[in-house]
Amino acid sequence: MILDRLLAAPLSPTPSPSPAGDLTPSQAAAPGVWAFVAFLFLVVALWLLMRNMNARLRRMSYKARAAEERDAVGSPDGAEATTGAGSDAVVERDGRGDVVRDEREDR
Repeated sequence: MILDRLLAAPLSPTPSPSPAGDLTPSQAAAPGVWAFVAFLFLVVALWLLMRNMNARLRRMSYKARAAEERDAVGSPDGAEATTGAGSDAVVERDGRGDVVRDEREDR
């Protein structure tokens, strides 16, 4: 009897049980911790990009509104015009120092 068991046994060492053998099918198909970390990184990057884009669009809206007011009323209060020496180039800045209009050729 013992001799039959020894002859029937494989010649290679007994393999250790795989970790997937202990898991249920839903646990074995789970993406894991690194997939969660990668997804979290993508979420944070997207949030930062959307925040930056929103700020840029808001700034463009303010500049467009200031340009419309300037065209309707004239020059807004607190705006200063800087002209180049001997040229018609105009750079207008608002009270905060942001460029409202820039007519230079070398922008």
